[in-house]
Amino acid sequence: MEPIKSNSMHQRVLKEPTKSNTMHQRVLKEPIKSNSMHQRVLKEPTKSNTMHQRVLKEPINSNTMHQRVLKEPIKSNTMHQRILKEPIKSNTMHQRVLKEPIKSNTMHQRVLKEPIKSNTMHQRVLKEPIKSNTMH
Repeated sequence: MEPIKSNSMHQRVLKEPTKSNTMHQRVLKEPIKSNSMHQRVLKEPTKSNTMHQRVLKEPINSNTMHQRVLKEPIKSNTMHQRILKEPIKSNTMHQRVLKEPIKSNTMHQRVLKEPIKSNTMHQRVLKEPIKSNTMH
């Protein structure tokens, strides 16, 4: 048997490295410019690093604002307490639903007493197999 053309091409690639392969070897011998830049960053810290150290020495204004929030509760907190004391209108509506069942509930009970026509059709299918079943 003769090997496929794509297979013979693959063997040729293994014998002769492609240009991308030689480029990759060259990169390993000579580091990229971005690598040398990365080493310089380690030796000389950037401005953002010095700024971060200053933040640790002097707390930010938002930290002092957060302490004030703990001492004085927010208005939304007082509103939440009022909701607990006075139930919402939707809560009273839900209690009325429990006392009076919905019309859809009575319809569901009727379905249980009287089977649907589709149910009788399903029983007929079990007694008489469909034509597509015999073809299978």
